[in-house]
Amino acid sequence: DTRAYKIRFPNGTVDVFRGWVSSIGKAVTAKEVITRTVKVTNVGRPSMAEDRSTVTAATGMTVTPASTSVVKGQSTTLTVAFQPEGATDKSFRAVSADKTKATVSVSGMTITVNGVAAGKVNIPVVSGNGELAAVAEITVTDS
Repeated sequence: DTRAYKIRFPNGTVDVFRGWVSSIGKAVTAKEVITRTVKVTNVGRPSMAEDRSTVTAATGMTVTPASTSVVKGQSTTLTVAFQPEGATDKSFRAVSADKTKATVSVSGMTITVNGVAAGKVNIPVVSGNGELAAVAEITVTDS
């Protein structure tokens, strides 16, 4: 669900948050109250309160290659792409399902996978809003 919020800070500054708000996964009755504490950090130049630019939600995410191999002690790269190309939020998280076999680091839209020990390991990749996911299968070889 794409939402926009106008935020007025105590010092009179006004900012606009545009993004995705995901469900907490349970029904909330009219009398139930849920309290959340959030930290909002502004990145880049603040938007004007009158900014009504369109938010384009990502509808798909791919990791290329979906399956590859790497030699123990070496690295390989994966590339993340969102559809449509003009999606507003292209943030994502990537982890190694087994850090004893491979570790990962992220820079921009590239994931670097370092081979640690021989075996197969999945690298799950989840979009910043948690609504899209892809998995790359990595085989770490001894040579």
